[in-house]
Amino acid sequence: MEILRKLQQPISFYVYLFVIILAIISGCINYKKTDKCGKLILLLLIITLISESIGLILILLKKSKFPLYHFFVPVEILLYTIYFILLIKPYNNLRYILASSIFWPLAGMLNMIFLQPMHKLNSNMLIIENVVVVAMALYALYKILLNDKIVNVLNYPHFWVWTFSLIYECYAFFFWALFESLIRRSPYRMVIIDSQDIINIALYVAICFSFFLYPKKNTV
Repeated sequence: MEILRKLQQPISFYVYLFVIILAIISGCINYKKTDKCGKLILLLLIITLISESIGLILILLKKSKFPLYHFFVPVEILLYTIYFILLIKPYNNLRYILASSIFWPLAGMLNMIFLQPMHKLNSNMLIIENVVVVAMALYALYKILLNDKIVNVLNYPHFWVWTFSLIYECYAFFFWALFESLIRRSPYRMVIIDSQDIINIALYVAICFSFFLYPKKNTV
């Protein structure tokens, strides 16, 4: 209880961590029947959990979490981009993946060097991530709905991942865009942060659920 008091995190944050762990367990249980995109989402979940765990340790050590975001956000955008590429263009995609693997870490590094140093929140990259993921989600959902091979989109795992990613990133865009100017000074700051956690929880519940939608692979 003493550790929890020092962390000073809302209950919604711990529920959020718990749901991530459930989603990882779900991904591991269904690992053999998931496709490359599903395995990439599982990797993103594991990296997210590691990042959040390091963040809690930094809070206990009374250190800033901002340097952590400078490294995590470019990795998160990169994994989302590769996920998008694999889903939209499953073949002959190596050059797109390589270009993304160079571009996003470089963008994060340039932002850290010239615009927002390590001791500041990298809100530029967070907002860019929101815009990029929203664009990718819209196009991915468009391609999914046009795919005649998908009989029922509600049984298609990537439909749920992109739908809830779209909802979360739209909310997160306004959250990070207004964080410095309004949210940080608002008397309703914790309510707004809790609401972001709730939408985040919904995203990871959807991801957890999506792992169970993969059809069983035929065995000979």
